[in-house]
Amino acid sequence: SKIIGKGGLVSQYAFEVGAELKFCDYQAGFTKITGSMHADIDSIDALILRARELIEAGNVIAADRLYRLVMHLTAPPWTGRSRIARGEAAANFARNAHGMKKHGIAADWFFMALEADPLCIDYRCELARSLVAHGALKPAQRQASIATDIEPASSVAWQTLGGVESDLLDEKACIEAYEKEIETAVNAGDVVGASDAY
Repeated sequence: SKIIGKGGLVSQYAFEVGAELKFCDYQAGFTKITGSMHADIDSIDALILRARELIEAGNVIAADRLYRLVMHLTAPPWTGRSRIARGEAAANFARNAHGMKKHGIAADWFFMALEADPLCIDYRCELARSLVAHGALKPAQRQASIATDIEPASSVAWQTLGGVESDLLDEKACIEAYEKEIETAVNAGDVVGASDAY
């Protein structure tokens, strides 16, 4: 439920500083609202964990506020862990945009996620899907191909590339990619089955 009135102003501040919502009925209660937010990696890790918990609980709005704070706290230059955190936060906003069928915005967010975490093939595959939905098949093909280069043993990367090649009507490349998907899945002991999405 939406917090309105003076409580809404307090709640907005609380979310911006990474406070934790404890209850929200007639009144709202927060913990960790006082003091300043330190941008050390442990506090960023804690924000990421809380954001994940909120996503799992279905509280996307509160999670988005924490991810926005992570974006603020992880401006470049990065350490290794802050890169990962920034990538996850950007990918969260990309998935939100993709879910709303705002595929160009989703692609922009996925590019931002990859700027922070360029070796994450999940972001590349999701970027490829957003690019396909946006009608940018050749850039999608490039991202899916890069994903297979980064992690040749990933059946998901090969499945994504196969789907893009199918959309490009390249039968030979499509079959080759799907054969690699099956090969990598079998080698990993995964169950191979038909999928209506790549």
